[in-house]
Amino acid sequence: MLVGWWWVFCMLLTAAYRSSLIAHLSVPDKSPAINTLEELLRQEGWTWGMEGTYGSGWQWFKESSVPTVRQVYAGIQVLGAEEHLARVLEGHHAFLTWKYYIRSLIGAHYTNRLGYTPLHTSRQEYINYGGYGWGFRKGAPIRHSIDRMKQRLLEAGLVKHWMDDLIATASRAARALSTSRAALPTTPSEEAGNGGLVVLGVEQLQGAFYLLFLGALLGFLLLVGETLMMAASKFPRWSRPHTVLKSSSSSLF
Repeated sequence: MLVGWWWVFCMLLTAAYRSSLIAHLSVPDKSPAINTLEELLRQEGWTWGMEGTYGSGWQWFKESSVPTVRQVYAGIQVLGAEEHLARVLEGHHAFLTWKYYIRSLIGAHYTNRLGYTPLHTSRQEYINYGGYGWGFRKGAPIRHSIDRMKQRLLEAGLVKHWMDDLIATASRAARALSTSRAALPTTPSEEAGNGGLVVLGVEQLQGAFYLLFLGALLGFLLLVGETLMMAASKFPRWSRPHTVLKSSSSSLF
């Protein structure tokens, strides 16, 4: 029994491996992720853009003397956030915007219940010094104390931790309320399988492992049953006691 179930499991695993290998060879690999403006400019046929919020972000692009930044600024397309993200999902397009703003949008509207999103956020961050700040009157005695406290919070990582927790909590609440957007793929293999070919993963092979565990359990139960039967057959059978009498005889000579 155990050998038979093991044979069935091996057959299923072999068929799944062959199918996964064929899918890996058939489905084209994804292009490498873009993390810098230099990498974006090296891509052929790509477009990029920003929202029409003419603030400090536009000023940073407009007044920068860095050739790469100026070249990116010359090719910026002005669209709304949803249109930018829709083109990003189609491919060959980049959306230039604020870090926490885009993380909030992706977490709320472009992430599924398992935490997977098909969108990639670049690792390179560009600091815009024309952002927000706290204003104090000249000579305020508390300014230096607040500066030191803010620096300690930044160095300890508490600001990043609080922002991550805030975005994650708000994103979960927004996903629970949002029902208007199309369902996102559950896993990368599901996303790659939109054309009919699916790269098999652990989630597709659960049935084979369940079958293996079921066969092992049945084999173990049969082994225990046979062991108990063998042990029971070795005990002597009980019967009524009986007495054997020895008779004696005498002979005369």
